[in-house]
Amino acid sequence: MAIPKKVSRREFVRLAGMAAGAAALGACVAPTPQVIKETAVVEKVVTKEVEKIVTPTPTRSPSATFPVNNFSSPCFFSPSFCPAR
Repeated sequence: MAIPKKVSRREFVRLAGMAAGAAALGACVAPTPQVIKETAVVEKVVTKEVEKIVTPTPTRSPSATFPVNNFSSPCFFSPSFCPAR
């Protein structure tokens, strides 16, 4: 009976990396497209005219917006750049 060869840590990591790379490449394969054939028979044609009045949504006025003070704002670094409140 032959004595099994010990696998070094370096060889194990190399083989595990190759196995992970092969699994990742296998996951990148494009799926097979499914062909679905369906036939529908239309028994009657419906024609309907719809009239609807659409009103635009009102826009907010500039006074309704609130200033956001974040880290990129000049107000954060120097209050002299801030507009009067």
